[in-house]
Amino acid sequence: MRTAVRVTCTSTPVRFSSVLLTTIALGISGCAAVVSSDGPGTTPTGPPTPVTISHVQATGATNSGVQIMWTTSVAANSQVDYGTAPSYGASTPVNQVMVMAHQMALVGLSAGTVYHYRVHSKDANGNTAVSDDATFTTTAASGGGGGSGSGVDTTAPTISLTAPASGATVLGAVKVTATAADNVGVSSVQFQVDGVNTGAAETAAPYVLSWDTTQTSNGTHTLTVTAKDAAGNSTTSAPVTVTVKNTLATFSLSGTIGPTAAGNGATVTLSGTSSATTTTNSSGAYSFSGLANGTYTVTPRHAGYTFSPASKSLTISGQTPLA
Repeated sequence: MRTAVRVTCTSTPVRFSSVLLTTIALGISGCAAVVSSDGPGTTPTGPPTPVTISHVQATGATNSGVQIMWTTSVAANSQVDYGTAPSYGASTPVNQVMVMAHQMALVGLSAGTVYHYRVHSKDANGNTAVSDDATFTTTAASGGGGGSGSGVDTTAPTISLTAPASGATVLGAVKVTATAADNVGVSSVQFQVDGVNTGAAETAAPYVLSWDTTQTSNGTHTLTVTAKDAAGNSTTSAPVTVTVKNTLATFSLSGTIGPTAAGNGATVTLSGTSSATTTTNSSGAYSFSGLANGTYTVTPRHAGYTFSPASKSLTISGQTPLA
């Protein structure tokens, strides 16, 4: 007597077998995807364009800090040399985030002082560009610039979420973005989902979170983001509400018990991650549908017939059956 069991998703069976009475043949149809590259008609590109720097500027100077901004012709990393002489003497850590619009904060500067600075950027191909020397002057200590006449920075950063839009329905990997600014400099930006910190804190623009919504339940969720400066001032953005709606893959399991005399009217029980019972039709066929990933046991029963082994177990994990 033969019993055939097939787990299907879409197409392209991959088969394996085990003994149930005489034989149980188990099949799985996996969900396939094709990633295609440019075809033979693709026009080859020329050598990469070297990185160039433009629009270098120092903005928002206070008695202890300043924002340095510049633009590159291609995505590149960021670094600033600075000091009270043209020889500089200090450099920021290299920010390895590859961007075209650059912004770095210089903090801990002396009040009322002229500083020299220049910027560096290196692209993914190792091409490096360095700007000409430029200067800026920090404000005098008595001028405040940080929210009080004492020179202590009491001004909190500004922060807002820019994507996704409030009310949006999202699924899969979602890019959550924010913009932040501060009179001295933003030291960190932290994204939250339902008030819980999600991902590592970002320390330089652009501020982006890649949110894996498959790890979040379907339904309504609230996104916020908090910006902090070096003085400990912080601001949390207005909340953005989105709806997560991920479709879970399900599988079907079907088979036939034969010969017809043994299969007709047999009872087949499914147990494990979910449970169900069905009766074979006149041809000995049966099926179960809407099954999620998990471990299952198929047990056939028919008066007057003995099955050895009495059941067969398998695990559905993604698209791969493990028996």
